[in-house]
Amino acid sequence: MLAEIMLVVGIALLTLTAITYAYKGEEKVDKGFTLNYHRLSYRRKFIRTFWMTPFIIFTIFFIFMLSTWGVEIDILIISMLIISHVFQLIYTYIKWKRSESEEHELHHE
Repeated sequence: MLAEIMLVVGIALLTLTAITYAYKGEEKVDKGFTLNYHRLSYRRKFIRTFWMTPFIIFTIFFIFMLSTWGVEIDILIISMLIISHVFQLIYTYIKWKRSESEEHELHHE
């Protein structure tokens, strides 16, 4: 069971790494609509991550109510969800503010 979870997480991480690398040099979108998370500016990434919070809460509730994995696995998965979501919120906020200040400095030189 744990091996299958680790395999899925590993494949997801490899896929995300490949997508991130592919869009590294692309111009970021700060206005308008785009489905691709990796093309968003850090401000838009923060906003999208923030709006995902209710879905994370629903997922946690769903795991607690319907899972048959056992309490230890439930707590592990829920902890990983919460930690990764909070980390992503903090990371995108810091990167947004840093890019905003760099942009501000460029305009005042």
